[in-house]
Amino acid sequence: MLRPYDILDYIISEIENSIRDGVNVDTLVEKFSISRSHIHRIFMAVFNIPAAEYIRSRKLVSSLDDLRKTDANILDIAVTYGFEYEQSYIRSFKSEFGVTPGQFRKTGEIGNIKSASKLSASGNYLNELYLKPEILLNNQLGLLDGYNYSLWKNSGSAAMAVTGNGCFKCKWNRGTFAIFRTGKLYDEKITYDQLGTVKIDFGARYKSKGGVYLGVNGWTVDPLINFYIIEDEIQSRVIYHFGAYKGTVNIDGGTYNIFEKEYFKQISIKGIQNFKTYWSIRDESRKSGIISVSEHLKTWEELGMKLGGMYEIALAVQGWDNSGSAEVYRNVLTDEKMVKNVHS
Repeated sequence: MLRPYDILDYIISEIENSIRDGVNVDTLVEKFSISRSHIHRIFMAVFNIPAAEYIRSRKLVSSLDDLRKTDANILDIAVTYGFEYEQSYIRSFKSEFGVTPGQFRKTGEIGNIKSASKLSASGNYLNELYLKPEILLNNQLGLLDGYNYSLWKNSGSAAMAVTGNGCFKCKWNRGTFAIFRTGKLYDEKITYDQLGTVKIDFGARYKSKGGVYLGVNGWTVDPLINFYIIEDEIQSRVIYHFGAYKGTVNIDGGTYNIFEKEYFKQISIKGIQNFKTYWSIRDESRKSGIISVSEHLKTWEELGMKLGGMYEIALAVQGWDNSGSAEVYRNVLTDEKMVKNVHS
């Protein structure tokens, strides 16, 4: 049986793959043999919006390229994305972006954006971002150039542009709590030591007056563990203030403080669950270099901080409190198993 997180993954992939083919809640019900009420519960739990509203928003964002890159008339574009009438498409477009499709086609500019979650983002920022391969305004995940990417937020307004090869730009507004990630997903059966040497060669820059961290984020299952390797941070120490101190380790020319904390009935990759979180936090902050991920995983195990089957390893930026922006301009993740497969 599919787990809730897997179901959401499949549903979102189906929406993106069928965005121009009349996808709607009814087609999802038929495709996945699940009820409308179950789809509704999934989208409300994760995105806090109905599935139909999420689909409508994704169709409107996708139609931007049709308006910008083709000479198709607005009626044809409306029909392509499943709008029964041209006027209903125009009204929805203006509600979402603050301008009509005709105005956007003439100027190439978007007004204030009303995202599917009824939160606004900077029109100028999206105008810069929408030219990129993938744009995310709401909780979403996908795959590009062999890297799994995701935007997750539980409040506020955020935007993410996935620019390829594991790189991305992102922005969050005051009152937002959001995490932006690109990395690799695993099958939950392989252990960290079976992956062999895991490294991330990264480079990033960001601006923020409030809390933000840059580093590695990942999950294991059985046990369910959420882990972080923090390379640079502003006010992120409030996260682990009440965690248990486990010691220090020297890796990649720096000293990391290690913490562990248990969380109860919180959102996880397996829905609402109890889980532990592990941290390695670098004393000497940096925004580029090599992160020897496997060395941290090995150290945690040696300290009795058990890990399970690998689910995800990703380079991440997390922002909260004040507004901020970031760009990950280099993100090369390699593991020994991957290298062996390439050369086998």
